[in-house]
Amino acid sequence: MIVPVWVSSVSNPGTERLVYALLDTQSDTVFIDQELSNSLQQGSEPEPSTNTSMIVPVWVSSVSNPGTERLVYALLDTQSDTVFIDQELSNSLQTETHPVRLKLTTMTGKDALMHSQRVSGLRVRGYSSAIHIDLPPAYTKDCIPVNRTHIPTCDTARHWNHLIKIADEVPPQLECEVGLLIGYNCSRALAPRQVILGGNSEPYAVQTDLGWSIVGCSSPHHNSPSITNMCHRVSVRELPPMTPAEALRVLESDFKDANKDGKTVSQDDIRFLDVLKEGIKRNIHGHYEMPLPFKERPYLPDNKQLAMVRLSHLKRKLAKDDKYKEHYVKFMDEIIRKGEAEEIQDQGKEGEKWYIPHHGVYHSKKPDKLRVVFDCSAKYRGTSLNDHLLSGPDLNNLNGVLLRFRQHHVALMCDIEKMFTSSTCMKLTETIYVNGNFNAEPQEFRMKVHLFGAASSPGCANYGLKQLATDNEKNVNDAIQLAHEARKLCVTGGLRLHKFMCNDKSVLESIPPSERAAEVKALDLVFKDVTLERALGIHWHIDSDTFRFRLCLKDQPGPATRRGILSTVASLFDPLGFVAPFLLTGKRVLQEMCRHGTGWDDPLPSELQPVWERWKNDLANLEKIIIPRCYVPPGFGRVVRKELHHFSDASTCGYGQCTYLRQVNEDEKIRIGDPGVKRIQTLNTQTREQLSLSDHLSKFSSWSKATQAVARLIRRVRHDKSTDHSTVQEREDARCIIIRDLQRHAYPEEVKLLSKVTQLPSQSKLFQMDAFLDQDGLLKVGGRLKNASLPTSLKHPVIIPKSHPITKAIIAHSHEKVQHQGKGLTINEIRWILRSNGFWILGINRAVATHLHQCVTCRKLRRFTEEQGMADLPCERVDPSPPFTYCGMDCFGPFFTKQGRKVQKRYGLLFTCLCCRAIHIEMLDDMSTDAFINGLCCFIAIRGAVRDIKCDQGTNFVGAKNELNEALKQLDADRLTTFLAEKQCDFSMNSPHASHAGGVWERQIRTVRDVLRSTLSPSSGRLDDASLRTFFYEAAAIVNSRPLTVDNLNDPDSPEPLTPNHLLTMKPTAALPPPGRFIREDMYARKRWRRVQYLAEQFWGRWRREYVYNIATRQRWHTPRRNLEVGDIVMEKTEDQPRNKWKLAKVVETVTDKDGLVRRVKICVGDQKIGKEGQRSGKPSIVERPVQKLILLLETV
Repeated sequence: MIVPVWVSSVSNPGTERLVYALLDTQSDTVFIDQELSNSLQQGSEPEPSTNTSMIVPVWVSSVSNPGTERLVYALLDTQSDTVFIDQELSNSLQTETHPVRLKLTTMTGKDALMHSQRVSGLRVRGYSSAIHIDLPPAYTKDCIPVNRTHIPTCDTARHWNHLIKIADEVPPQLECEVGLLIGYNCSRALAPRQVILGGNSEPYAVQTDLGWSIVGCSSPHHNSPSITNMCHRVSVRELPPMTPAEALRVLESDFKDANKDGKTVSQDDIRFLDVLKEGIKRNIHGHYEMPLPFKERPYLPDNKQLAMVRLSHLKRKLAKDDKYKEHYVKFMDEIIRKGEAEEIQDQGKEGEKWYIPHHGVYHSKKPDKLRVVFDCSAKYRGTSLNDHLLSGPDLNNLNGVLLRFRQHHVALMCDIEKMFTSSTCMKLTETIYVNGNFNAEPQEFRMKVHLFGAASSPGCANYGLKQLATDNEKNVNDAIQLAHEARKLCVTGGLRLHKFMCNDKSVLESIPPSERAAEVKALDLVFKDVTLERALGIHWHIDSDTFRFRLCLKDQPGPATRRGILSTVASLFDPLGFVAPFLLTGKRVLQEMCRHGTGWDDPLPSELQPVWERWKNDLANLEKIIIPRCYVPPGFGRVVRKELHHFSDASTCGYGQCTYLRQVNEDEKIRIGDPGVKRIQTLNTQTREQLSLSDHLSKFSSWSKATQAVARLIRRVRHDKSTDHSTVQEREDARCIIIRDLQRHAYPEEVKLLSKVTQLPSQSKLFQMDAFLDQDGLLKVGGRLKNASLPTSLKHPVIIPKSHPITKAIIAHSHEKVQHQGKGLTINEIRWILRSNGFWILGINRAVATHLHQCVTCRKLRRFTEEQGMADLPCERVDPSPPFTYCGMDCFGPFFTKQGRKVQKRYGLLFTCLCCRAIHIEMLDDMSTDAFINGLCCFIAIRGAVRDIKCDQGTNFVGAKNELNEALKQLDADRLTTFLAEKQCDFSMNSPHASHAGGVWERQIRTVRDVLRSTLSPSSGRLDDASLRTFFYEAAAIVNSRPLTVDNLNDPDSPEPLTPNHLLTMKPTAALPPPGRFIREDMYARKRWRRVQYLAEQFWGRWRREYVYNIATRQRWHTPRRNLEVGDIVMEKTEDQPRNKWKLAKVVETVTDKDGLVRRVKICVGDQKIGKEGQRSGKPSIVERPVQKLILLLETV
């Protein structure tokens, strides 16, 4: 509780101050602000006493396990906003917990971070009460800091006359701990039901639903000074859980500051970290075991055949080179001896083994050392092991390591022996080995370690090394001798540090000779013969403790080509940017070759030949460059101040940045270090002004933010360090500066001329506007409205180009101010913006229309659904085939029939021939799968064999009622498919919500409904099942009599119109017409079958001439449109919801038809339901939709 009070001292009652006081019933101490204390005269201190507080005994339990109750004391704290529970109490209640991080703010004003667990579903009741109170989510704590002497008892009540009457209701001291702290977020537990007040300095009693408590002095005769004072003012805020990005930053931790490049962690990196975090463990030998981080658990084919072929190639190479064979056998035998591979005793499960080919390679710097590489990228049947492995994030920052390597005078370097194979692998792979005996049967071994050649091995090794440092962080941080402690630490993780190199002789003397580098193993440790040592790709001269460059360029026969130049430029490894200015010239040559479209093996153009030769000849001078390794030179003394000075610039040749380290020692001597990295520009050339101004301004997402940023920059230029919000005048000045710089970039000639003359030449594109420069140097429209009584912003608007990023920001700002209305209102707002600086944009109509077309909000509100060119008709529609060989199927209804007094629902099952448009209708008793199959059986029995049946997916039948939709959901599509497969019939369904794909049968349903409506109207309510079935057949006969073509209906000389019945009434038993030629004379032949075939041939001839050509034209969707692509953001149209409720989705897969157009896509739709913790309650779902149900909001880049 916080109330205003007047405060004064006893010795100076005339001086009073009005302050706000925090009334804490749980504190036994009065705290006062230091400034207030100084303004009041101090008087005598009151006599201290022992106090009691609002602490009551309660029974606590959980909603999930109400039978288990624990008796504890609960502290009712009116100044804490959270409920805390003792950790042991939470464990004893066996409640469900969730790990969280908390930020605690206490009376001291300091914030503390702590790890806790959130507990939900707790409830309490008073010591002698049966009323339960549900507690809000609580947080666990090791202990509740409460002094047990503050617990009121019945003896406390008996000491005071006004409290004697409640002495029997306050329990005595109980043998239980303080296990709960209940804050004011559970107001019911703290709400007073009755209060008994006393006199001055006397305690008062408060009754809550949890019982009586006494607040104040515990005894009128006890006046011993209080030794411990308690104050429970606590404010708690739950921090969000650590994201994978934060976990990755902890693992990277090369620098203290966070990575601010804006990059996010990929889903593959998150998966990699999760797999290793859950699967890493130590075995009995101290080695780390880590699983293979698969993307998804793969089913691998048996690639033993590939492995045997690769083994035969290896045998031939071993037979030709005895040295290669000796080193190879030695390496493999060592792997087997160390237990890194074991001979296979069982073949394992199918799909879970993979044979890995291997081969040996020599390092160019170590010709006598062979390393066997396991080829995990070898493909078999289109897949390889590396295709299924996650490579993981880059956990080592090379620049960070090198920068730290330069910090101190003494530098130490070493190597981890066989780092990859030092961590074992719980998911095993297999390899084949011949053991040097070519005549023996090859042996199969299972690899037990991470392999040199697997995509995941570098990430797993780095993760294991950082995990080793994390598990032993205290030993590392407290180590006095880094080399010895690091060796001991790595030994605990099964790693061996060797090849130590140091620029200090005393350090090397402390390291055993066997662990030193080969160059310094001699006892005298003389550096004279030691020249250069490679340190992460950089050559380190140990004797002089400097960095140098050594070039080993390959001789390239013939003229220089783009491929050879790239190889030469890339051979200079310079991660710290020591020679970046020199490399810029070589990169410029490559850039010019790319700009001219030079091929990889085309010779260097003649105009670039002198530049390249001069640069190549200068390469030898790089070996003369010497850079001190340590930032602090010897004898400089202790550095008391370090400063980093950054410089950057841009030109038409390149853009770069360099950093200088400025150090000051105790004697105020200054030393400036070497510069940092420079970079080359991209192929898109820009002017200096663009590189320095436009690139910065285009990064702002809105016009308001750009003006605010420039306003703050102006304030800094004026040496104004205030942090208040920018004023209206400051923003107006910022707008003038931005527009003035924009005009000088867009119209440099016009601005230059108008600064000298008053009129532009007629050749200028601004001539008709009568442009002029105002007093602020802004280029404005003169026009013919000088005498109009209009604001200046309308008479003389500011001229700006239409395609500049700032112009686009102004258009977006104006468009948002008019609440995303149309082009006219947006243009009016631009010309009237801020009533002081209207803008005249050249080509404003086109610019505004382009922005409105790209505006995501406008697309949400008004954009039409996507369209795509109509697909070609399938062959089933345009090739002759017997009736009902290819069918479309749909349901309609329900219809009501009577059986006695009972009303039944019946449905119609419609089959449409895709070729001749004939229909067949069966009646269904209900919408069960069995009834559906019975209808199919009747149809096939009457119409003959069917080759393919197509239908819509159940929930989107056009014209069906809601109850039909619900009934169709219950159909078992798998049973239908199995039944039709037995009949040698394919069963396929269109995409969901794509009713237009089944237009053939959808149109027939409407025709049938029209016939049934007129047929059934006289007998409404009096139908039985037999009558309805009869009506269905009659309706089918009527529909089958309709003409397929209407071109010659009014011509008396033309034959009768072609109808489906012409074919149905003479359908033969054969699937297709028999071979042979049938002529008119067959009409009068005795062989009736030839007469039937002649009539059928006449039908198909007229069908081709009169019907097929009528369906050739596209009725809509004539023009192909842009294909939806993976990554596009779309909005899914839902018929039964308003537009503002339509869901956002992301395209994750496209289905391309034969003509190259995308008409169906798979989209990822997120769950819109948000749980209590602010997280989505369900996982995203992947659904298939036609493009006609999607609205494109944002195209992928």
